[in-house]
Amino acid sequence: MDGGDDAGSDCPAGLMPCGGFCVDRTTDHENCGACGNRCQPVETCVAARCLVECPAAMTFCAGACVDTRTSLEHCGACSSPCTPGVHAVHAACEGGLCKVTCEAGWSDPDADGTCDVPCVSTGDAEACNGLDDNCDGDVDEGFSCRMGQETACTTSCGSLGSGICAADCTPPGAEACNVRDELCNGADDDCDGACDNSFECCRGTTLVGGDCGVSGHEESTCTVSCAWSEPSCIDEGECTPGVTQACGDCGTQTCDAAGRWGTCTGEGVCSPGATQACGSCGTQTCSGTCRWDVCTGEVDCSRPHAVGGTCSGGACSGYSCEGGWDNCDGNWDNGCEIPVGTANACSAHGLDPVAGCGTAWCGSSGSLQAQNFGSWYCIGCENCHMYPDGAAWCNTLYLGGPIEWYPHDDPGCGGYDDRVCGP
Repeated sequence: MDGGDDAGSDCPAGLMPCGGFCVDRTTDHENCGACGNRCQPVETCVAARCLVECPAAMTFCAGACVDTRTSLEHCGACSSPCTPGVHAVHAACEGGLCKVTCEAGWSDPDADGTCDVPCVSTGDAEACNGLDDNCDGDVDEGFSCRMGQETACTTSCGSLGSGICAADCTPPGAEACNVRDELCNGADDDCDGACDNSFECCRGTTLVGGDCGVSGHEESTCTVSCAWSEPSCIDEGECTPGVTQACGDCGTQTCDAAGRWGTCTGEGVCSPGATQACGSCGTQTCSGTCRWDVCTGEVDCSRPHAVGGTCSGGACSGYSCEGGWDNCDGNWDNGCEIPVGTANACSAHGLDPVAGCGTAWCGSSGSLQAQNFGSWYCIGCENCHMYPDGAAWCNTLYLGGPIEWYPHDDPGCGGYDDRVCGP
């Protein structure tokens, strides 16, 4: 069978790609045997071939499925028409036998379909006697069959046969019902125990042949004409049993006994040689075993008292300061370096959260109580905290000159308190 129109598609076992779908081309009506090979409406896809599949008790005649028990064109057999003769106004196929209705006043005593004998009425009521008593053109109407004439019946093996209508106008029993010639209909018409035995094969049966393709076998189907179809390869696999191939990322799969690929095992998480970003501006490469190597070239974007730093193009950006801290020098490399607006954060010597009694702010100040440190300044308060170990400092509000700092035990310090000094 061909490879379809979607090479590379991954269809389940037993199905092949056609038009973007996975189909069974041995039975698919729209893709029978090959993609796009559409069977006719009356056909069925059987073993990858378009065949007319007639229902049970119907026979394929002249390109259509017909019931030879009732068909006027094929009454009892293919190409056996049931047509009314002279003075016959109606013909019907009943049980595979042709029956005609004559014009009023005419009769067909020999039941040959031609009403060529004048009818002599014997009364108004129809009797079971094989005559048209009321000359209405129909014989023994109201009864099951016409007395003394051939009628349909059921044989001993259950097939449709024919026999002589009994004296009580009923069909003969099975022992008196004659079998008919064998038809190509998948049934045993002649009751010899064999189906369609006068033909090449019994319609609808399958003949299984030898191996074919990859793990497949040949099958032929007995068509509606009771002849074997060309063999098709059925259940063909996709690989040679026992063969192993690579799959996914570093995985392998083995072809099973049915010619189907097994589950991919040992699969990794990446393709060897591939790279991806990792961490903070780092990269990692997929190893030969389909696993990611360690992350290298990472950039540490963490900064003191700063949040939100991210790496892009090898550079860190997007920072903001934690509450109570500020980046007074504008340099993010040292983070947010000044604890602004916090009591006892600095002294005349700089940041001093242990012994300081001043408050830090960004910028510079001309206040006599302020000490400038370039990008920030420390401004003293009236009082400061007195630490038990004697390490604290305090200042006086000396308004007439530069700020002066005194040891904590200087009498000028006055009372002791924590206090934030404004800029």
